[in-house]
Amino acid sequence: MQKTVFIFLLALSAVLVCGNTGCSKKALQDERMSVVLEIMTSGSWTVTQFVEGTNDISNLFAGVKFTFYKNGTVTGSRDNYTLTGTWKADEMNLTITSAFPAGNDPYAKLNGTWKIVDAGLDFVKANALADDATLYLNKN
Repeated sequence: MQKTVFIFLLALSAVLVCGNTGCSKKALQDERMSVVLEIMTSGSWTVTQFVEGTNDISNLFAGVKFTFYKNGTVTGSRDNYTLTGTWKADEMNLTITSAFPAGNDPYAKLNGTWKIVDAGLDFVKANALADDATLYLNKN
């Protein structure tokens, strides 16, 4: 249901931007990216579940809050420790690429490209393209 709402919002934003005058493919892509950026960068997120193969390692992410910024940076914070990385959304392929170059686990587990398989205004479910991992993010 929430995935339907997310897709509806993307479609609605395209209609509002383009109206009856028509729109270029670039304008539609820009508007979709704008919606994705607004959802991801408003508030903080937590990893509510992280599964590698058949192993649920969600406990590694307990207490970590992630904040995504429009400039392409992301921070992961727990207690008095904050690590900065990068992120990039690809709205055409429904992927998010993230990198925490200086990070150990659990942050390093997020490095790579993730295919969004379900999403809404307050959650994202994604599968790692490089290995057998599934990530569930929820907005705080």
